[in-house]
Amino acid sequence: MSFELQKQIRENANVFSSCVNSLKQWTKDISEEDERLLEQSRTSEPVKRFENGEKVNNTENAEKHKELGNRFFKKSDFGQAIAQYTKGLEFAADHHVLLGNRGMCYLRLQQYEHCVADSSKAIRIKPDYVKPYDRKGKALKALGKFEEALAVYEEGLVHCKTEKQNRMFAVAMDDIAKTLKEMEELMGPYTSLDSNIKKQDLKEKKVVQMKEPEPVAVEEEIPKPKPKKKKRIIIIESDSDSEEEPMIEEAPISAKEEEPAVDEIPEEKEEQNDAEIIALAAKHDIASSAYSFERIYNEIKTSPKALFTYLMRIDPQQISVFIGTISNGVIFGKIINALYLEMTVSNVHDISGIVQSFTTINRLSILRRSLSSDAVSELQQLVAFVEENDAGNMTTVRKKFKMKK
Repeated sequence: MSFELQKQIRENANVFSSCVNSLKQWTKDISEEDERLLEQSRTSEPVKRFENGEKVNNTENAEKHKELGNRFFKKSDFGQAIAQYTKGLEFAADHHVLLGNRGMCYLRLQQYEHCVADSSKAIRIKPDYVKPYDRKGKALKALGKFEEALAVYEEGLVHCKTEKQNRMFAVAMDDIAKTLKEMEELMGPYTSLDSNIKKQDLKEKKVVQMKEPEPVAVEEEIPKPKPKKKKRIIIIESDSDSEEEPMIEEAPISAKEEEPAVDEIPEEKEEQNDAEIIALAAKHDIASSAYSFERIYNEIKTSPKALFTYLMRIDPQQISVFIGTISNGVIFGKIINALYLEMTVSNVHDISGIVQSFTTINRLSILRRSLSSDAVSELQQLVAFVEENDAGNMTTVRKKFKMKK
């Protein structure tokens, strides 16, 4: 072996060692920060909640928990963020921003009923607070309650204060209107499940009240197929012209106090053309760390095709390292969803390599439990698709993810 080759090998080994050490330090820093935040929330000084039989409205402690919740939100730890916002609401139950932020966390976790409840409370407390209208509308749309969602956006549009907000609401309303029109063309005028149940109840009551029932030709009601899910384009809105990370707006605890300017959680970006996002995914450099991968993911996550395009450019083993380092069930689920939506016979071998790399993910047993039922189902179908096309051995994958043959 030549001297130059030995020298190059040593240099490569040093670079690799440096990268590994940086990754370990990054993981350690994140863990220490998490522990610090949790310890801070546990050791908060106890405060009076009641005085002379009346509940104390403690602004300071509400603010403290709001700030902690914001930090967890920015780290995509929505469970801890919800816990902090909930503690804050114990000190200020009418804090519309805390309610709105908690509703946003529920939306991200796809707990749509809770999102609707919190957003509705925030709107009742402060009707001109625009953001909960958008979150409630998205949650209702995800629940298939399109007419209710449209009504919420129409109500919120009155309170929009900026051109961005007007445009965001107009796009959302147009999207829902198109969905309703498509459903009407496919199966007749749209009616919600509740209205169908009420109609059925009326039919049954009519039959009971008939004294001399006669044979009647009853049209069999054909069950309506579920509306096809549309791609959700996440729209982020920020009222600040600053380049700094958007924070949460503050709400006044007392109606007499002037509303303080407080940070709001990051909103969703404006709608981008799908083709533009895919082009962006093809143009991005290959991520060199979990941090850069997460940053690029956040730019292209609204388009499964764009995410799939980017994943195809990365070594499968590197993908598993990034997933294990980030350790976020939502991101992992989005990656599985992108593979599932774009799987074809022509790319089955590429998909097989990525799916098999999942077995080497760090702390897989913990991350696996954080996957949604939809993500687990999609992964099972990916595995079955690979096996059907003889594109790889999925035995280890089935064992690690506890899948039955």
